[in-house]
Amino acid sequence: MLEPPASLKPCFATPHTAGIRCWRIDLDALAEQCPEHACAGWPASAWLHAEELSRLQGFPMRKRQIEWLGGRLAGKQALRILLADRRPLDTEAAHAWHIRNGEDGRPVFTGKAVHLSISHGRRIAMAAVGEVPVGVDVEGFDAVRARSLDTLLWPAEVWVIRRALGGLPTEARAFLWCLKEALFKALGQHGFARFACALRLRDWHGPDRPVWQAVAPWPAFDDAGQDTGTLAREANGWRALCHQDAGAAHVLVTPALPRPAPPARPPR
Repeated sequence: MLEPPASLKPCFATPHTAGIRCWRIDLDALAEQCPEHACAGWPASAWLHAEELSRLQGFPMRKRQIEWLGGRLAGKQALRILLADRRPLDTEAAHAWHIRNGEDGRPVFTGKAVHLSISHGRRIAMAAVGEVPVGVDVEGFDAVRARSLDTLLWPAEVWVIRRALGGLPTEARAFLWCLKEALFKALGQHGFARFACALRLRDWHGPDRPVWQAVAPWPAFDDAGQDTGTLAREANGWRALCHQDAGAAHVLVTPALPRPAPPARPPR
């Protein structure tokens, strides 16, 4: 297998036992490696499936090409490391792995029993691959300042983030946005705006446990008639790993480990 671009780096300290790998790539460094000529000749393009390469060539803007390529490279490196840990003798080439959009729009590896989430900001692309559902998002601190987003990012929620993680209000807003985006990607529930409006961040327990409540009135979250209680229970089954770098918030959500049951009382 070709060596990955040098700017690919692991992100978050995910425990190996969790079956999750997350990798990131510096988009500026990737752009330097891929000069402005036909993208089929880019060294990093050798990691792409034929259909992925065709799609890459279809983007009219080079900036979009680099962002899209960065997300695919990060995803394939995460899968590469996960498979190497599970099957050390596996030599399958990354260009044989096809990342496509599933029926719900989320990226998936064709023929691979893993979960995939991809995100990119202005300078970084990230991807998480897991044997369990995952969601990842990255956003610049200056990207969510607009007051028009207040219906998705309530001041009380921002305050919860600031108490839990510290930082400036603009940083907390970016973390809140990433938290909702990553959770939305993991759960895959309809449109993001509807999802973000339906949930409010109420509290934060320990180092990585956001506490959500569903906002009433909300008669049915989906066509099957999911109620607010179901939505809140699903949202509260996740932990969030948060990190900041390069002027951006990074959030990875993974299923929370079940809380240990209290010891049984001896019979009287």
